Amino acid sequence: DPLKQYQALQKGYKTALCAPRAMLRAGVLCVGHLDNDKLGCDFFKFIEDTFPASEFAEQALFYRLTVAIWDKKWDDAKELRKLFAERHPSSSRIKIVQDEYGQLIAKKLTALPDK
Repeated sequence: DPLKQYQALQKGYKTALCAPRAMLRAGVLCVGHLDNDKLGCDFFKFIEDTFPASEFAEQALFYRLTVAIWDKKWDDAKELRKLFAERHPSSSRIKIVQDEYGQLIAKKLTALPDK
């Protein structure tokens, strides 16, 4: 089972050079093929926390933001968008995050009824 292999890598070899790339693949596998957004986002968050200076941390945060939008978790998406802008202001994805995602999130949040 490939997922068990990724989980073993996450637990025992988190300092391995291949770990962030493998964790990113595991997250994509969970979100895409296994339809398990929570587990996928757990892998993405692990990358952000364990390898914050890596190129994979930026991708992982972008993927978490995208999943929050797909899942219509607008408050989470708003926070993740802000976090992305703070952590990765020079990213090639910043225009998508700020403009496209920002407009969508604002539109959806203003359309929600008062809680």
